[in-house]
Amino acid sequence: MGDYMVYSNSSQIGLNPNRIRQQIYVDVEPNFWKSVRQTNCYAYALGLDVNESCIASRAYQPGTIGMLLFHYSLFDIENMTIEKRMLLDLKALNIRYKEVGIEELYNERLYFSKDRLISSITYSWPIALFTSKENQFEFHFLRKCDDGQWSHKLGWYNAPGITDLENKIITEPTTCNLGKYEYKKTYLLTLNKKMKW
Repeated sequence: MGDYMVYSNSSQIGLNPNRIRQQIYVDVEPNFWKSVRQTNCYAYALGLDVNESCIASRAYQPGTIGMLLFHYSLFDIENMTIEKRMLLDLKALNIRYKEVGIEELYNERLYFSKDRLISSITYSWPIALFTSKENQFEFHFLRKCDDGQWSHKLGWYNAPGITDLENKIITEPTTCNLGKYEYKKTYLLTLNKKMKW
């Protein structure tokens, strides 16, 4: 289901900065996810609907994109939490973020306003971070779509879905059953839709 952050050696990770700027497309309508077998829960949550190999080896492990664009060492990344790795990637992708409480997500003015839906300038969506109870480097992510439904991608080979491991529709990150994964935080992400790579 989730993914495990492993770097066997840094020579396996390579990034062409021009390629990332040409290939990364943040999908604002995840119901039409195209790269089902080439993306994981992290790519889905961030809206990165492009084959991982078009970006870099292990690009969909938190911290890889930021590490390569900002020239961090592998040692620096391995000593960061999953959360800090994700925030580094968001900075590299020019996706703004704000930590929000679950109760804030029910404030429709936070992100589902008429202005936002009409605006062609920005797009915002919440994501939820989970980590394993046994290993802090195992992770899983959920994302909330425009229809208000939480969804996620279970591993690399499954299409996005809206149910947890008990086959119950996910209504809130704090109450869903994701097995060994426990809820950590929720973030509101914002992207400038007119941004040119």
